[in-house]
Amino acid sequence: MSETNKKRKIAILTSGGDAPGMNNVISAVYKTIKAINSEKQANKSLSPEEKRPLELMLVKNGYKGILEKEIYEVDDRWKELITISTKIGGTIIGTARFKSFEEEETRKKAKKILDEFGIEALIAVGGNGTFAGLQKLSELGVKCVGIPGTIDNDIVSSDVTIGFDTALNTIVDAIDRIRETSDSHSRISIIETMGRHCGDLAIQAAVNCDLVATPDNPKIQEHELINIIKDLHTKQNLRSIVVLTTEHLYDVKKLAKNIEQELKVETRATVLGQVQRGGSPSAFDRYLATMMGIFAVEQLEKKGNSSSIIGLNGNKLSAMPIQVALSMPKADHFNAISKILRLSGIFYKRK
Repeated sequence: MSETNKKRKIAILTSGGDAPGMNNVISAVYKTIKAINSEKQANKSLSPEEKRPLELMLVKNGYKGILEKEIYEVDDRWKELITISTKIGGTIIGTARFKSFEEEETRKKAKKILDEFGIEALIAVGGNGTFAGLQKLSELGVKCVGIPGTIDNDIVSSDVTIGFDTALNTIVDAIDRIRETSDSHSRISIIETMGRHCGDLAIQAAVNCDLVATPDNPKIQEHELINIIKDLHTKQNLRSIVVLTTEHLYDVKKLAKNIEQELKVETRATVLGQVQRGGSPSAFDRYLATMMGIFAVEQLEKKGNSSSIIGLNGNKLSAMPIQVALSMPKADHFNAISKILRLSGIFYKRK
């Protein structure tokens, strides 16, 4: 095959924790590549080199799939999966956390395998760990584009990440259900969300709660939390109290036991866990994922573009160098948290 007829292969992988909307990215990338190929073939003014068709390659199970050579062309089976996958959560190509990719020798092997498959560019959907891997691959000469896909919304370079909206709605629905049963029994309920070291899920879901605790400043110590709950119970005479907290802050089962012993009020702890990851992506996540997938392919088509991370900023998609995206400072959520706490009559000062 001559160089002008040789396809330009673009690979896509999903890495880290799965997030609703990842399948919509895959679908958008696949369909955009098809559309670009059709447009190029119809454009008689393009040179043979410019008409070189694009081809999507699917990498299973994240970076680990590169090392294991789980790299596939889009055959009829994959086409069918891509078509039906846009309404379901998870990722049809699988995902994995692959600690070995932090090692330079592992990344060099990955680059060699990508070259072996004729892959010229890589799109990766994931979070900060995924993007750190992309940065290292780009230093080895692989053209890369990162798309923020994580329910935690902890990618500073994007106002919102794919999967966040779906997970947020799942949490809000759970809070509503727990509030109903808590009202019926005059209970105190402690609900733990995901988020790792980012409180966005808890902060935005907390508008229907009485108290929220996140890793962000101000962090409420356990004894302070119990005193605030005691105050809510005795002074405001609430029929039920719902407290929302991000994971890794407290042992919520132990916290519930301590509150019950202190206040003599039935207290239950609920860890929402993996239910937050699953489910059909929301309309917003489907749209965001689709537009980011399209934008990623467009970035790879531009001549001279360096490796980049895509973000939604001020309702507009943008691309910035990976290193710039990774070095951005974390957002300060103090004002949002303090205003939500104030709704319950809690005035908390920055420490």
